[in-house]
Amino acid sequence: MKIGKKTAAVGISYITWQIIFPIVISPLVLGILTAEQMGYTLATLPMGILVGAVLTVTTTGLAATPLGLNFYTRGLGHVKTREDFERFWSATLRGSDDGLIAETHWSGTILPLLMMAFAGLGIPYPFTAIPAIFLRWLGHVGVHLLFPKDAAGERLFGGVGFFAKGLIYSDVINSLSFLISGNIVAPAMLHHLGGYVSTWAGNKRRIAKRMGISLE
Repeated sequence: MKIGKKTAAVGISYITWQIIFPIVISPLVLGILTAEQMGYTLATLPMGILVGAVLTVTTTGLAATPLGLNFYTRGLGHVKTREDFERFWSATLRGSDDGLIAETHWSGTILPLLMMAFAGLGIPYPFTAIPAIFLRWLGHVGVHLLFPKDAAGERLFGGVGFFAKGLIYSDVINSLSFLISGNIVAPAMLHHLGGYVSTWAGNKRRIAKRMGISLE
């Protein structure tokens, strides 16, 4: 199987940014962050599981509200057929599959580093979290802007406005879950289980129905 240059470049970039960078920052290499700062500690594991479970259930319920359903219907105007919808939903689930890797990067590495930087500027804790979460979100949106557009002119997870709003919601929730629990398990659960639990709870069907798409 031949791998194209663009695919190889994306793969290398992903491994470098999402995996190698956190490892270099961790105690395994440079030790800029401790294991506790990155949320890798057994001491807070029970709290991480509790916070992750509560917020997963809560966000799943919120997605089923009129506000949550309208967010999808307004943001997925390019989705016209069942095939389009299934492609989008499948991409969403694939985006959930790297939960621990992604949250080790965003919640366990980027967020603590940004908070340390703002603390160095004289901003007291916990207020360092506010600009840190904002910059985390900007960086996350920037990464998604690198995704190629499809034939409809949309990126993998929809238009810029749609995924930017979705990311600010998920980045805030995931960041708060990490800061409240002190454990990487909480945001990893939200990232990894969110799409699957939402599908199991019937939100996929509700969203499709609201969009006038039959999944039967």
